[in-house]
Amino acid sequence: MLQRPCPPTTPQTRSQSRLLSRSLPPPPLLAPLPPATPPLPSASSAAALDAGIRGLSPAHEACRVGDVLSLRAVCLDHHHSLSAAGPAGLTPAHIAAFEGHASCLRALHELGAAASLSATDEYARTPAHLAAEEGHADCLRVLHKYASLSLTSADTIGSTPVHLAAEAGHAGCIRALFELGGHTTSFAVPDGSDFTPAHYAAQNGHSDCLRALHQALTAVIPPQLSALRRISATATARARPQASAWQTVRSEELRAKLSLSWCPPGCLGSPAEAACTNGHKAAFRVLAGIGGAVRFWEKLAGSPGRIDTDFPWLLSDPSLLNLRAKRAWLHACLDALVGCNAALAMERDALTLQLVARRSSPLDVSEWRPGDRKGEWGRHGDVGACAALSVDEATGRPFSGTAATALDVRYQGEAAAGDALRREWFEQATAEMVDPRRGLFLASQDGLRPNPHSASSAGEDHLSYFALLGRICGLALYHRETVGVAWSHAFLKAVFGYPLNFDDLASVDPALHQSQRTLLAMPAEELGAMCLCFEVDGDEAVVYEESSKRRRATELKPGGVDEPVTAANVEEYLRLYAQHKLLGAVEPQVAAFRAGLAVFLDGRLLASLRTCCTVAEVQLLLCGEAAIDVDDWERHTRYDPPEYAHSRGVAWFWRAVRDHLTEAERAQLLFFATGATRPPATGFASLMGYRGAEQRFTVACIGGGATGRLPTASACFNRLYLPEYCCEAHLRAKLRLALAGARGFHEAAVAQPTTGTEVTVQAPRRFWGVDLGGWRVPSRKLTCAERLRSYERRVSTLRHTKSTTPSCRVPQRD
Repeated sequence: MLQRPCPPTTPQTRSQSRLLSRSLPPPPLLAPLPPATPPLPSASSAAALDAGIRGLSPAHEACRVGDVLSLRAVCLDHHHSLSAAGPAGLTPAHIAAFEGHASCLRALHELGAAASLSATDEYARTPAHLAAEEGHADCLRVLHKYASLSLTSADTIGSTPVHLAAEAGHAGCIRALFELGGHTTSFAVPDGSDFTPAHYAAQNGHSDCLRALHQALTAVIPPQLSALRRISATATARARPQASAWQTVRSEELRAKLSLSWCPPGCLGSPAEAACTNGHKAAFRVLAGIGGAVRFWEKLAGSPGRIDTDFPWLLSDPSLLNLRAKRAWLHACLDALVGCNAALAMERDALTLQLVARRSSPLDVSEWRPGDRKGEWGRHGDVGACAALSVDEATGRPFSGTAATALDVRYQGEAAAGDALRREWFEQATAEMVDPRRGLFLASQDGLRPNPHSASSAGEDHLSYFALLGRICGLALYHRETVGVAWSHAFLKAVFGYPLNFDDLASVDPALHQSQRTLLAMPAEELGAMCLCFEVDGDEAVVYEESSKRRRATELKPGGVDEPVTAANVEEYLRLYAQHKLLGAVEPQVAAFRAGLAVFLDGRLLASLRTCCTVAEVQLLLCGEAAIDVDDWERHTRYDPPEYAHSRGVAWFWRAVRDHLTEAERAQLLFFATGATRPPATGFASLMGYRGAEQRFTVACIGGGATGRLPTASACFNRLYLPEYCCEAHLRAKLRLALAGARGFHEAAVAQPTTGTEVTVQAPRRFWGVDLGGWRVPSRKLTCAERLRSYERRVSTLRHTKSTTPSCRVPQRD
């Protein structure tokens, strides 16, 4: 919670000492007198004397009650008192502004006390501060006319009128200050506590003030951003790098101010965090809608446990968290379920299910246990993916007591280990099960949906495949990886427990959806004449009799055969009709998939996921982005060495990716370098790397004149090794050749000679995950630190290795 410090001259807070006149008994009031009245009589002089004894002049009292006539009379008798300071340095102008008497402020200017309109009290507050704090926009307009400088001045703790208006919740005053020109210097300026006006508005839940601040900054900041771009464009070639760096820093600051997320260096929290800490949902929604919660979301993504402990209400609506924070929260929940600490490598290995898969048939796997030789096939029998992942093929359900564990995968006959193999196995195993030839799924407009006749096309054990897919999806969510398949929204709704609606039918049968929609616009008489009830007859039903295999009439609700469809319940009828069409014949398949998923996602976690994520977001978490955004890819790429980013080879590479590679070839390139064909839901900034850590895509330079070598990759680390080529066309040709010839993970790649001019070439020996560089596998298990040191040592050696071979025919990923 934000705390405004007290002025150094007094132990009282501003709220305790707003005006001393409020804490004093009201003195006798001056009677209103016409302008031509002679000097005050003795009785009024006595009242003035009493007020003076108390420290308040008659002018103060006249301004307190808004009596202009008395103020003019005081001017005739006590001209000096119109600008005299009273208790705490308050002038009559302060009193008039505090009470909202704009007419008194005009009178003070007319009577020669114009200087008091910009005078300061003991806390350096001007009348504009008090008018803004009390919400008197008309007083601010008068002060702007006669004392415009006071609208941007700061008091002893650095607060401007905008700060006070935002803290008190006076959006009208903020708009008035914006109209009067005060926004140019004070709408995003921090006070002495390093808090901006947005901090105070958010802390106190003033949504209208946040909107007013954003509106004001929207008129100011875009022109400044345009000016920065012009400065950078007109800079000389020698000064352009410095100008570009300065422009980047300044632009980021301006954009943060525009979204009300900017924090001075000494501030510990953003306005969004202030709103969230104090439970102001409406204010937080405003900030989230304009991008002001991104900084806070990044903070939550770094410590997702706070979402459940400190801010559980953020899970009550999909708009309160971005997808990156939701992804981190879900992983934290699943990691707590698995009960493994990723920082302790040995403990994690002990709690990890390890499989060896055949590349030719990904669903034929063998369990690998500690002590077995890496890549050894069949040591404990060819158990199959269902048995290895504890799925009962007879019932299509996971075995009772199946625990959620992590997964590591190796391939038979390949001396490679690491996370990239698991990513590839997820995509290969899923692709094999959703292959149209297997008959488990059908294509719809927005993705795959279960085949109602999967039992006849895939065999009696067809439900075990759905349960296995649920298990793989649970594992992919835990490891924050993708399965590379797009499911239909209706299927995902059914699996995750979202309510189905009538419009979901459009993705499966658009013609039926359009024809049934006409019922909504049909008059009540015509609807009644159709004699519809809450039952689907045998011709339309999708549920079959067990014995005869014929369609049977199905009630859409208990007693539905006796309930006619009317104008009052037609929407309910269409919703239940759509549910029947979408789920009636595939309920066993959906239940099996949900049972496999339940190993990781129990009922409580599913309920939280439904409230904080939309179906589209669940799709992204499971399947990743369908399209590859090259700009996002390039923006979140690192280079080794860093200066390689400005080389011509990197420029050629990104030009080739953006302009010459097809969408399928881009997916191939991503798969070649990372093991996944799709970027994560939150973009390339969240690529998963080694041992469950996020790791940026990296382009590393291979020097030494190795122009004949092909690009290689260390996919567990998301690293692409790019030799230095002589021209862009040569780079494109080598890149396409590497993508076309990639086969598996190998310690070394050897080219086979095909003509007399070609020779055998040994490519760099790199592992995906752990680089052993051709060394023998140690008998003991390497620690994570030893593996990383080994990797860095081998990469350093390879950078200085020179090769004179002209080409390599068979590219390999390591």
